[in-house]
Amino acid sequence: RLHSLQLQIALRAAALVREGGLLCYSTCSLSPLEDEAVVASLLRAARGALELVDASGQLPELPRAPGLRNWQVIDDAMRRVPSLASLSSEPLTVRRRFRAGMFPPKGGDGAPPLERCMRFLPHLADTGAFFVALLRKTAPLPPGRRGQQHGQ
Repeated sequence: RLHSLQLQIALRAAALVREGGLLCYSTCSLSPLEDEAVVASLLRAARGALELVDASGQLPELPRAPGLRNWQVIDDAMRRVPSLASLSSEPLTVRRRFRAGMFPPKGGDGAPPLERCMRFLPHLADTGAFFVALLRKTAPLPPGRRGQQHGQ
């Protein structure tokens, strides 16, 4: 549920940002389903209207790790879920907990540069855990992607 809620919030925020403006998406979670998966879904929904900014040169003295490009999706029974399609034989109550956007994007030229996201890890700088992605709005969001709920 958090993935969908976080995505709705991020889409609404993106709709409110002016063209050329910046959106900072940040969580105090290190779950890729709330972090990189939301950013990847947001970029996909924006269809080129948002770009992930490389902010790695900012505050270089602050230790961080790059965003993840791959992660595993786990169900409530702690089993790995390889894809949305792998849930086809599961009851609807189980299937509806998952969205296509929870899974890592396919590699290749069209894959979002999720390594531009930043993970601030407690053991690197004696801090709390934080995830940060900086996005720039380059164009208006496409119709139907302005904060409404959808299946991403």
